Amino acid sequence: MKKLHLIALFFILLLKNLYADKYACLYAANKYEKIYNLPTSLLMSVALTESGRKLSSGEFVSWPWTINNSGKGKFFKNKMEAVNHVKKLVIDGKKNIDLGCMQINYKYHPNAFIDFENAFDPDVNVKWAAQFLNSLFNKFGSWKEAVGYYHSYRTSKRLKYSSKVFNTWIDIKDQEKYVKFTDLHPIETAKKIDTVEYKSQQRIKPLQNKTPLNKSKAINSPYIIARMEKVKFFRNYFKKFN
Repeated sequence: MKKLHLIALFFILLLKNLYADKYACLYAANKYEKIYNLPTSLLMSVALTESGRKLSSGEFVSWPWTINNSGKGKFFKNKMEAVNHVKKLVIDGKKNIDLGCMQINYKYHPNAFIDFENAFDPDVNVKWAAQFLNSLFNKFGSWKEAVGYYHSYRTSKRLKYSSKVFNTWIDIKDQEKYVKFTDLHPIETAKKIDTVEYKSQQRIKPLQNKTPLNKSKAINSPYIIARMEKVKFFRNYFKKFN
């Protein structure tokens, strides 16, 4: 009887870990949206765009054990498999590799993480991305541009990507998807975790925000932010003729 009890307990813990793993990126995204005062569900939308995977259950989640090597994406069953695969790629001289929940690029951000085990920790990976996205907002003054530059500095890729993320964001808002991941974490001070401090590790240093913070920082609606972007565009356009 005791043996059956232990077996049952083992399977319960196993299922619990599997459940935690498949939602780990989304839990972390919700957590760091609050900590860094990002618009609700925006970081989650980036995560779903970067490492989205449809499970056999029909759920679409951000998968923590995701890599992309020079445009070829791959999902792994667990962290160990993902880490070992990346190590082999690096030994073979490959560097253009996107890592984890938020697909942080190893080539452009080689010092983002202490090691590859650290890179595939969902909490660490998402925290780094939240800080980076925040720095891009401070630099460019709008969330749409920040999201675009998160992906690429090439105009066509940037615009296409930001539109894709915003469409996901609108879809989440309209259909109230992923509601179970909201209000899970109280607003708290960002904790120090086992990772290199963001400001000292970047090749592209986040600029200090020397101007008053853009009003869209506090706005959570993708519709309102999109309208603000349009007004800003036409205002700048007509200034050329004044």
